[in-house]
Amino acid sequence: MVAMDDLGRRADVARRRAEAIKLRLAGATYQQIADSDLYPDGAGRAFAFMDIKRALEESQREIHEDAALLRTEDLLRLDRIMLAMWQRAIGGDVKAAEVVLKVIDKRTKLLGTEAPQRIALESETEVDRAIRDLEEQLDVAAGQNRGTQGSPG
Repeated sequence: MVAMDDLGRRADVARRRAEAIKLRLAGATYQQIADSDLYPDGAGRAFAFMDIKRALEESQREIHEDAALLRTEDLLRLDRIMLAMWQRAIGGDVKAAEVVLKVIDKRTKLLGTEAPQRIALESETEVDRAIRDLEEQLDVAAGQNRGTQGSPG
């Protein structure tokens, strides 16, 4: 169990970090934030920087967790739509089948289970062209040499 004074300290830290972020977003430098009344004398630029960094990391963690929850909610909605449309779709209802296919497509995108697309790159660089030209010249020269070697001179 967390002691009340520990909760109070955590709340103070959270308030200080929120105010520090406000100052940073307003354009204050880390040194200006450290020199503000948010920090005791001599707290230093590094202390303000770490406070802001930790607050932003926590915010980022919350955003990531929120995104995962929203994705789960969307998947549950898609499951409900699939359940409502499946029997109609396999029974021949074309519109229901289209809905089912869209649900499947959306689901694979949300889960990242779509097969990766292969992209064929077919571009010839100047170096490739030069090599090809040299090979052709060698082939022509080799053909000419064969023709001159076999004839009496």
